Amino acid sequence: MWHIGKMAFTSCFQKHSIVILFCSFTGANAHALTLESYLEVVKKNNSAVRASELLEEVAQMKRGSGDYVELSPYLIAQATYFDDKKEQMFPTQQGTRTKIPSFSVGINKKLSTGTTLGVALEQSKKDIEGIAFPYVVSWDSTIKIFAQQSLWKNIFGRGTSYRHERESAQEKMERLNQRIQGIGVLVQAELSYWEWFFREEEYKEKKEGIDRAQKLRDWTAKRLANGIGDRSDLLQVESLLKIRELDFIGANDSLLASRRLLLDFGQDDALPINTAERKTTELEFERDPHHLVQDWKKAENSKTFKIVKLESELIFTASQLALSAEGEGQEMLKPDLTLEGSYATNSREVTYGDSLGASVNSNTPTAAVGLKFTMNFDFFQKQRLLKAAKIESIVSKMKSEKSELDSRSAWSELERRHKELSRRIKVAEELSRFQDEKFKRERERIAVGRSTTFQVVTFEQDAAEARLNLLRLKAEQRKLEASARLFIVSEGNV
Repeated sequence: MWHIGKMAFTSCFQKHSIVILFCSFTGANAHALTLESYLEVVKKNNSAVRASELLEEVAQMKRGSGDYVELSPYLIAQATYFDDKKEQMFPTQQGTRTKIPSFSVGINKKLSTGTTLGVALEQSKKDIEGIAFPYVVSWDSTIKIFAQQSLWKNIFGRGTSYRHERESAQEKMERLNQRIQGIGVLVQAELSYWEWFFREEEYKEKKEGIDRAQKLRDWTAKRLANGIGDRSDLLQVESLLKIRELDFIGANDSLLASRRLLLDFGQDDALPINTAERKTTELEFERDPHHLVQDWKKAENSKTFKIVKLESELIFTASQLALSAEGEGQEMLKPDLTLEGSYATNSREVTYGDSLGASVNSNTPTAAVGLKFTMNFDFFQKQRLLKAAKIESIVSKMKSEKSELDSRSAWSELERRHKELSRRIKVAEELSRFQDEKFKRERERIAVGRSTTFQVVTFEQDAAEARLNLLRLKAEQRKLEASARLFIVSEGNV
């Protein structure tokens, strides 16, 4: 019977080995896959990570779009043709038709202080027909300099400053949002890496468990053949072997699923995931979660830093955005009192060139100064808008404060669980060592007839479970460390 069991196991093992080898990278020049090299592959190949990086750059490029619209210098050019044939009161003196072609060109520039400056050149040619006395067609030229200064709305650029703050917060939000998405994919990729790592170790452990069960079965069958054993012992070992084969099939299935997930995140089916190429077990190396926090280097030069979730930093930035938007709204909804002034030189000559030249040194200037008041009469809508902006600012601050509390709690819990896992791993290592020694001693005892097969099988199972539990705890701790990447060092007063 045990010969038949051996043949069945051999067939099962060969079939699943072929499946594993088929999914492995078997190139002669394959290198061991490490976490660092795998994450580099994910950053390079994963479409979601690359898209987040590109969109983060796009958010940075968009910064300053408000200045482009509001503060950029504008070239203004205009050409018109005026033809007037309406009846005049005194046609012999005013003419029966007036033709005036004209054009102007100028540059306007608004400053961040709320000041508008401009310079313009205006020229026109006037021709009057039907007049009783001789009329000489002439060119009029004007060089005009003008300035405007707001004395109420956006005075000294307050509204512009609020807009800069809002745009800066908006850019930071967009970049943080994309960064969160990219890091989220990397964290999931790292979790899949440690899951694959554990499943590889589990697969090896299950395979070694089958080997040990097969040797125990052979030894028990030999004792039975020599008449010094009992058939119940052989049946017990055969049952153990079948249980181990069933566990092996499950471990193999879990390994294949973890490998598929690993390859999907890397978007590279040629990753070197053959365990034979791995020379070190990264599960053994405990990491300090602080060093995995985003922008951790900032903490080295800062005495007042906080560790918060990336989402919390995003919410804090949203509260800054709402506060800036409130200030900008209040400033832009104010009435406006504008001080305006202009100075122009004028000339009139027969030819275009003479008129332009004379306008530079003209002794017939035109100066103007004045005040302009503008106000929106829809007071009800104005108050609603101001109230809405105020409420949004308050709500954003409340959300930010709650998010900070949650972040502190989450980080404290991560540190607590990490220390707890370290203690559990230490105990599990001692337990695994004791179970291995106990199993080894029990095999020595059964060899001299001082134990039972049931006792040996029980001790062997205990030792195998202790080893797997130790691997599982280490993998859980590595995954917990990976979640520290979702936190960031913040210097903001949340």
